Amino acid sequence: VLAEELLKILSEGGDRDVENKLLQKLQFEKFSLVKFLLQNRLKVVWCTRLARARDQEERNQIKEEMMELGPELAAIVKELHSKRATAKEREENREKKIKEEARGLKDDSGGDGDGDRGKRDVEDRDLENGWLQGQGQRQMLDLESMAFKQSGFVSENNKCELPPGSYRIPGKDFVEYHVPWDSKKVDSNEKLVEITDMPVWAQPAFKGMQK
Repeated sequence: VLAEELLKILSEGGDRDVENKLLQKLQFEKFSLVKFLLQNRLKVVWCTRLARARDQEERNQIKEEMMELGPELAAIVKELHSKRATAKEREENREKKIKEEARGLKDDSGGDGDGDRGKRDVEDRDLENGWLQGQGQRQMLDLESMAFKQSGFVSENNKCELPPGSYRIPGKDFVEYHVPWDSKKVDSNEKLVEITDMPVWAQPAFKGMQK
């Protein structure tokens, strides 16, 4: 299964080795996915282990192991605890709020005069804090009036000056600009990088070059 193969790759080796293996497995078309997996490598591996734990005792053992293996894994454990606590607090606050509103409506539903005025006060308060909106009322947003009619084919800069020797090749939906390399702008202290030292996915762009 591809998911298991990817998990195994993420679990073993250094970042460069993992990157190369992911690119070989997913190909260059999935580079955005490769980038995401590399950035969240530890989370994917260890959160998967936590999700597959047989019981709470095993999950606690995994968390203890994470806390001992360094600050990055310890931060993941703290983040998990924080999110769980935040979600629980939101749920408790929502339940508390609903109960308070229900009690208020019940107290004000039995009479006229002051009772009706009290009920209106509750409704006004509901509108202010958004409770009634959460029960089904919605505001319509006219997206058409906000749309950018010229789409992405407009440029705020009407004038663009290119270095001497530059030329342009118009395409069907684009314009290709060729700008000559200016060796005078290269710092003498800069060190050229070997093409073979670059990531595998970047090397095809420098075909025929050594540095």
